Amino acid sequence: MSSSNIELLFKKIEDTDYSDLSNVLQLFLKNYCQDETTTSQHLNLFYSSMIQLQQTYQSQKDTKNLYKKSIICLGIIARYIPWVNVFENLKDKFIQEVLLASLQFDIKESKSSNDSLQDEIIKSYTLILQVFQEKLDTYSETILNQIQIEQEVNRDSIISFLSILIQVSPLLVVNRVKILEYFIQIYIDTKDSQVHEELTQFLGQFFQLYIPFKSFKVGDDEDDQDDEDDDSNSNEADRLKEIEKLGNQISVPTLVSLSKHLVQPENLNQESTLLFLGIFTAYSFIHLQEQSPETVVLLSQTYSQYLSMDNIYDKENRKQTVSILDSLRISLSNLYVVKKHCEILDQILETLFKVLLGTITSCKDYFKKNQSKGVQNLYFKVRNSVILSLGTLMKHMRHFFRFADQFQQHTGILADPLILSDFIVALVNDINSTPTESNQEKQEKLDKFKGTYLPSIVEPLLSELSKSTIKYKTVTTHIIQSLGTIIQHSQELYQDYLDETIKILEKFIQSNYTTISNSLITIIESISKILNLFGNDKIYKFDYMKSIFNIYFLILNGSSEIIVEDQDEEEEEEVGKLSNLDSDIISKILFTILESIFNSFKNIRVRLESSDGQLILEDIYSYLIEKMKEEVIFDADRYVRMMQLDLINEVYTFFGDCVEFLGKSLPNTIKQFVKELLMIQYQIEIGEEQEFNNQRLEICLKGISALGKRSTLDSVKLLTIFKESIQELNQNEHIITTENIEVSKKLIFK
Repeated sequence: MSSSNIELLFKKIEDTDYSDLSNVLQLFLKNYCQDETTTSQHLNLFYSSMIQLQQTYQSQKDTKNLYKKSIICLGIIARYIPWVNVFENLKDKFIQEVLLASLQFDIKESKSSNDSLQDEIIKSYTLILQVFQEKLDTYSETILNQIQIEQEVNRDSIISFLSILIQVSPLLVVNRVKILEYFIQIYIDTKDSQVHEELTQFLGQFFQLYIPFKSFKVGDDEDDQDDEDDDSNSNEADRLKEIEKLGNQISVPTLVSLSKHLVQPENLNQESTLLFLGIFTAYSFIHLQEQSPETVVLLSQTYSQYLSMDNIYDKENRKQTVSILDSLRISLSNLYVVKKHCEILDQILETLFKVLLGTITSCKDYFKKNQSKGVQNLYFKVRNSVILSLGTLMKHMRHFFRFADQFQQHTGILADPLILSDFIVALVNDINSTPTESNQEKQEKLDKFKGTYLPSIVEPLLSELSKSTIKYKTVTTHIIQSLGTIIQHSQELYQDYLDETIKILEKFIQSNYTTISNSLITIIESISKILNLFGNDKIYKFDYMKSIFNIYFLILNGSSEIIVEDQDEEEEEEVGKLSNLDSDIISKILFTILESIFNSFKNIRVRLESSDGQLILEDIYSYLIEKMKEEVIFDADRYVRMMQLDLINEVYTFFGDCVEFLGKSLPNTIKQFVKELLMIQYQIEIGEEQEFNNQRLEICLKGISALGKRSTLDSVKLLTIFKESIQELNQNEHIITTENIEVSKKLIFK
């Protein structure tokens, strides 16, 4: 029966146009591949039929069209097969004996591009590559070595193949100089808009590999990288190092030609090309300053010249203006990795600084004269983009003090707390990074900073924050965020305002923490920046540290009072890895506080070891031990529990040898960890979420091991604690089975 199905399929393939093959194959898979067994049967028969057809094709060219179509169908099957593991078992045979064998035959025998199978082979392989990705690296390298890029008929399929390959295995692409330079030249020369668009995407991806910060969403800047997933950051950093080792071997003349092409007027009208322009300009700031300074100037002047035109706010130009500004923001997003600032880059940044201030001023004037919904939307987009670009740009201007007064003239228009903190950071950077200055020059800067610039920014922010009612929650959140950044960078320069700031923050949280759930995570992260500075003797006072922990304990102990606000898309993203249930959002808030405490120990260890500090440490310990007695039910609770386990272990790591009450509490702490272990085993037995429990188990065992080494308890006393834990849990109606006890005992006493 299966063989007749395959015969009918090939007949259908022969009679079907290329554009409809996907529908034919998906219908076939739906009707005849309903489980792994039938899928395997049909796939093996499809393979046998392809081998037979391949042999026939090599001797009888009249089967050419059917064989070409069947090659395409192979890729479609891989892409849409419901049982991927079945195809995976046969993928090597399909790739080696069908695709690569056909490619080698084609290279030797095809007399013209019309006879060639390369286009179909590459299309089919690209579909398979989308499914199996880097698992196919060896085959991908073979394909790269054998494809004939000069055949125009293959161009689209090769571009699609490279676009997928550069995403899954970029290291296979970056050193293919011949291929890359060939397609850059095609990109420059082509009149085909579709080819140009496809190459815009591919080349954008290629140059993006050489700039570390790749998040181009509005609102991002380099500081946001701290929020990325650690594993993702680590993998990205390793990959970037590998790419940097290879270097970009594309010739400078080719790069110069590409830059001239990108700035042509027709390309400045395309959103995708402007995105690529931003990526390439970022690349040029990092890699071409010395090799081709004229290219860096050309690219940056494109932005300056456009934004200096009179008609950029006219209705027909508004979309382009916003795209130009977004492109500029992207181009500036990687300034923090520029290893060497040549004088030409200083001049470029200073010019762009003036242009951006002029842009926001002219846009505000245009809005005043042309008040409509469309112009209002334009103004908000322009203002947002200018603020983000200015914030990045100012922090990397080496002589920013010269421009401080000019910036202050525009603070009323910019009117955003975050850009104000960027202004302060830029001034502090200038103070700290000019070693050739005389002591007098440096003192003049310090006097101007403390006497003029810092008060002009901080005092209005504190005044707004101290108001009894919150008018705009987002603005208030940005004020706290801004203050956290200013304190973090100014440090002892902020001393005159620190006492007032902490008092206002504490009062604000006391009055509002239950009604600002969407802002609490950002606020806690900002407060955490202050806490981590208390290792500095010039800043630290016990009362300051106590106030910060008062804020933390207020939220930790009062979390049940928090009213969860509705989420918009931006706020949903801030919540992070957890889902959008009320309990999950509160758990994320609690996690952020515990994480802040965890990360602060290395900076404020000596403060918590003091007699006053130990009182705070005892509160931290008591809170954690109490919480460990609570049963974990939801995934979000498990997420927080892992942080609690880590934190209590960290308490003993940092303070166990020098804080007396921790030594006395050690047997009780071990008991709580043992009970936690037994409960984890209990939850695994009843089938609750495996992934979280396995992570908890690992952290719990790590804690028991560390605490056990610190303890003077012998195995007999430890076994007594183990038995007491079982008895207490059973009294609370948890069924601790014999199997659980044996598994847990082996884990503890191994």
